[in-house]
Amino acid sequence: MWTTATARHWLPREIVGVVSYDRTGPATAEAAFVVADRWQGHGIATALLQRLAAFALACGFTTLVAITMAGNVRMLHVLRRAGFPLTMSVHCGEIEAHLDITHHQAAVRDARAVH
Repeated sequence: MWTTATARHWLPREIVGVVSYDRTGPATAEAAFVVADRWQGHGIATALLQRLAAFALACGFTTLVAITMAGNVRMLHVLRRAGFPLTMSVHCGEIEAHLDITHHQAAVRDARAVH
């Protein structure tokens, strides 16, 4: 599954962010993000993560995993501030973050709306 964010100011619309997930286990999926440089810091990654989590939860997932470089301060900020219980571990300079998407009220509410 993937979803995008677009800028409304131009025609044709500009894609400014994309988030996707791939199943890695029965109830686990790895999430991946990209937001255009000039659009970073505007809440786009957070909004995309919350939308993705709601969809993933509605599809039976309970955990999203994100892997990022330890120096990617902006992505670590997004993950910490997303509102999901979070556990992190470090492997060879990469951080593996596990987000429990069953414990975020907005995601649970939005997942119910998906069905």
